[in-house]
Amino acid sequence: MLFAVLASLSIAHADPDPFVFESHAPGDVGGGLAVGVNPVGITFRLLQRTELSEIGIYARGNGTQSVYGALYRIATPDTVPDVAGDSRLVGTTLLQPSTTTADVAGPLAVTLEPGWYAITTGTGRYGATASTWAITLPNVCATWPCPTQAGQTVGPYTVNATTNARSLQGTTVRIFARGQALPPSPSSPTDFLVESARVSAWKSTQTSGMVSPGRAVAVRFAVDRPARVRRVSAWMFSGSGSVYAAIVRIAGPTANTPFPATTAFTAALAGSAVFDVGSGADEYGVDLPDIALAPGSYALVIGSGLFGAGGSALMLSVVDQVVIDDALLWNSAWGPFWAPATPTDHYAVRLAGVVPELAADPVAFGDVPLGVEATRAVTLRNLRAGDLHLSGIALGAGAADGFALDADAATCANVTLPAQGECTFSLHFTPVALGAQAARIDVASDGVPATFAVAASGNGIAAWTVTPSAGAHGSIAPATPQVVGDGGSLAFTLAAEPGYHVDVVGGSCGGMLAGTVYTVAAVHADCTIEASFALDPATAFTLLGGSPQSTAVDTAFAASLDVRVTNAAGIGVPGTVVAFAVPTSGASALVAASAQTDADGIARVDARANTIAGRYDVSASVAGLAGSVAFELENLAGPATHVAAVDGAQQSTVVETAFAAPLAVRVSDAHDNPVGGAMVAFTAPASGASANVSAAAVATDADGRAAVAATANAIVGGYAVVATVVGTAESASFALQNLAPDVALALAIDDGRDYVRYGDTLVYDVVVSNHGSAIARDVDVAADLPAGIDANAASWSCIDAASGACGAGGSGALLDHATVAANGSVHYLLAAPVRADAPGATIEVGASTTGVYAGDIANATDTGWLVVFRDGFEAKSGD
Repeated sequence: MLFAVLASLSIAHADPDPFVFESHAPGDVGGGLAVGVNPVGITFRLLQRTELSEIGIYARGNGTQSVYGALYRIATPDTVPDVAGDSRLVGTTLLQPSTTTADVAGPLAVTLEPGWYAITTGTGRYGATASTWAITLPNVCATWPCPTQAGQTVGPYTVNATTNARSLQGTTVRIFARGQALPPSPSSPTDFLVESARVSAWKSTQTSGMVSPGRAVAVRFAVDRPARVRRVSAWMFSGSGSVYAAIVRIAGPTANTPFPATTAFTAALAGSAVFDVGSGADEYGVDLPDIALAPGSYALVIGSGLFGAGGSALMLSVVDQVVIDDALLWNSAWGPFWAPATPTDHYAVRLAGVVPELAADPVAFGDVPLGVEATRAVTLRNLRAGDLHLSGIALGAGAADGFALDADAATCANVTLPAQGECTFSLHFTPVALGAQAARIDVASDGVPATFAVAASGNGIAAWTVTPSAGAHGSIAPATPQVVGDGGSLAFTLAAEPGYHVDVVGGSCGGMLAGTVYTVAAVHADCTIEASFALDPATAFTLLGGSPQSTAVDTAFAASLDVRVTNAAGIGVPGTVVAFAVPTSGASALVAASAQTDADGIARVDARANTIAGRYDVSASVAGLAGSVAFELENLAGPATHVAAVDGAQQSTVVETAFAAPLAVRVSDAHDNPVGGAMVAFTAPASGASANVSAAAVATDADGRAAVAATANAIVGGYAVVATVVGTAESASFALQNLAPDVALALAIDDGRDYVRYGDTLVYDVVVSNHGSAIARDVDVAADLPAGIDANAASWSCIDAASGACGAGGSGALLDHATVAANGSVHYLLAAPVRADAPGATIEVGASTTGVYAGDIANATDTGWLVVFRDGFEAKSGD
């Protein structure tokens, strides 16, 4: 609030500002108040911000002498302006009344906020020249109170300039002020103000708000932003001694306030202070040490009997400008309850402070054992809408020993935080003494407040050592000895390796295991924790080795049959019984019925093949686990020992045809198991009747069988084909018979005449017929010409071979190599000239067929008589 500059003389205004206050309208009915050393004054209020230009009085004087006009800021309607000490003096001016009663004003330029003010006028100070009683303020109306009196004023009165005692006067003098109304002052986002009534509230004529030991007044309020309360005050009167102001947290806007002098009150206490009160009406209060309030509901309690306060006072009640109409009264004589104030009682209390532009939670270390360092993070957050610069971080004065800032605080000590930006550093607390310890961290910045305080607290307690240890396959954290205060507890986290679990937690400390966290019981001596871990149960098993494999019958398999049993982490589980099952018939093995897993979770059994060859499975299973695994085994036949003919052992076929059945053998071992892959040699006679086999040697198949096809050679007769296997003494013999084919040749030769003349040519018709069921192959056909035939001139030709095959023809006697189909024939013509000197009486030509088989042999002849004439007559050649 600005002080006005003293003016030497009152001046006249051509166009004065409007009145902002008039105690009465002008008038003069005589009498009034003379102005002297003890000034005349009046109290008034402003309801809005005002630019004051002058103050004045309605008075008369001698025109040469002056009085002063003084403006005071006062707290309540009943507060007396501090004339004696000028503690709330706003400004003064000089007033020089003329000899005529009139308004006289002096300049006083000052901006005033809403509230209560007093204007006084007197002599002997501030350059006033008038002698006592030289200037008079007349009554402006004949009755008191004057009909034109301004409302909500106190006075007129006189104030003793030495004692400051006020004396109300029953007069109607006129005092006024001029100026211009201004808009309200802009509010600052960093200002914090809680007021139950505004500073310009008008007083009530009564009060029920008594504050004394055992009696208190409370006003509930809410905080919507983090705030720091720096002053508390209340309108009070008739007081003496000191009272306390306490801010306590409550559960909600209408929740009960804890009763003073109770543990609940102490627990809810956010801060308190004690201040003195006097007999006069005033706004009494005290500065506070930055009480931090988080958003929430609170109550301001004003009382006595706690915190060293033992005085008393009455609360000044107001009738308007009420902001919080929620006053409560407490009287210990009433019992445990707060009573609402009467509807006409509204109290004026005020909390003022700042809304910090920085935020940080108080640092609470709690109980910390002596000599043990505890560390807490401190996070500063910028609440300003723009950047905020931090310029220093230090422990405040009076910090207890054991508190220390970490080196990382330097990082935050010179940094610019953007809006909502944060910076975090560490605070350490290593108590050196038992009991509660406190410290304050002062953070300097360009924000509000310039030094932001962060409270820190801790409690030093006696210390014991808890020593943890963990067995194999797990860990405990923390793993190093820990110091804990007497009666304190610690939590340790147990971590088993994959596939293991916490088994037992022992040691001398005692405690409780919940999941993987072991919480030590209250510690009253050094103690130990010993954690052990156990393998998780089996969940699966797999075939590890020994499949597939094979061995000869009645011998041991080279590899054991291995099964691995594991838990969910894949770790082998020892001591687990694995059951093995083999086929009960056929190919199988001799295997132990069960085996127990070793340290690696592996169960092994040896297997020996029985005497039966073949493939089969050996299954393995574990009780309680689903499924089974199968080992694929094969018993192989032993070395070949026996060879036996199984097909085609006795059979026959026509020469040069295939035998109907293959020559088949079965090769087996000593246990009559078929031997596959053995080479069987088939040997037929090298000469004479024999057979051609399809392969000289054949490998046996999986059934031990080997077979070849056999075809008879061209020689009729019986013989044996022998089958042998290398390394085997036994052999198999096949008795075979090559049969002659069913060939029955017939031969016919005819020249169609009985007589022939010398020199004629005979033409013979030679027919070879096969009356058998087989083809006659490689048959030699010949005609034997006698001496009476000119063999050199003879010729022959094959004229019909539809049922066989023959040569096309030739000269000389007939000589051919023919094939005659079954039931077929071959037809020749033989031209044979008769010699003119043919000897003998007849011409006899013989024909024959010869071959390999008896049926190939046939003979025929044709005889004709040699004549010159028959019966003495010429005979034709065809005769």
